[in-house]
Amino acid sequence: MIVQIREDCLRLFTQHDHGLMTGALAQAWVGNSGGQGLSFDLTLAAALHDAAWRQADESPLLDPQTGRPHDFISYPYDRRLDFYSHGVDALEALSVHAALLTSRHYVMLSGRTAPEEYRTIEAARQTRLRLKLHRNKDEALLHVEQSYLLFLDALSLFVCMTPPGAKKDGLPGWVEPERFARTPDGQQYQLEWRHEGYLVMEPFGFRAPLKLQIPYVELPKLSYDSPDELENDWQRAASGFWTVTIGPGEGAQIPS
Repeated sequence: MIVQIREDCLRLFTQHDHGLMTGALAQAWVGNSGGQGLSFDLTLAAALHDAAWRQADESPLLDPQTGRPHDFISYPYDRRLDFYSHGVDALEALSVHAALLTSRHYVMLSGRTAPEEYRTIEAARQTRLRLKLHRNKDEALLHVEQSYLLFLDALSLFVCMTPPGAKKDGLPGWVEPERFARTPDGQQYQLEWRHEGYLVMEPFGFRAPLKLQIPYVELPKLSYDSPDELENDWQRAASGFWTVTIGPGEGAQIPS
């Protein structure tokens, strides 16, 4: 779950909806020079990398330390690693290439604090997946694709977590554009909210201004005393679609 803290309510986005948005970003990406775009398998990995969270996000899990639903950062670590593993299992049936990228992405996100068993299992999986590919994937190309997956994943999270109206206190440092908004070719991108429905990107990296319809659920309280209280509000919560356009600034050129 992605938890956006607002002035008087909580706006929640499921991990899979965030993943689908990441896929939409990947599908529309051409870079500021108007390149050929990203591969199908990379786009598939972007879209489905968080599909394994669907069951967990059917009902939010209360974090007793904050009184809010656990987000993807605070969610119990061992259960999160299980989601990662099952997600790659399912993705492998669709695309070996996408599964390999997603496994590498998860291992990188889990960092050195991940249990040795998890890292060993995923290393063996990655070796097996590389052997299953029809051609030997070049390590340099995989690194570039993985970097794009990380960039687009973070961009999708930036959209969900930082609009005007959302509280910025306590957000992780990596959500700052200076930290994540750089593509493997070295291009740095600037991101600035013009208002809650329009995010300026300079230079502009998409084929055209990209209009996103982002599903959300809004809880009427900022904190909860018990899981039952949270579940009751979740079942009755208002839901909707938040429209956000990512576009160029005034006078900026759109890649052809």
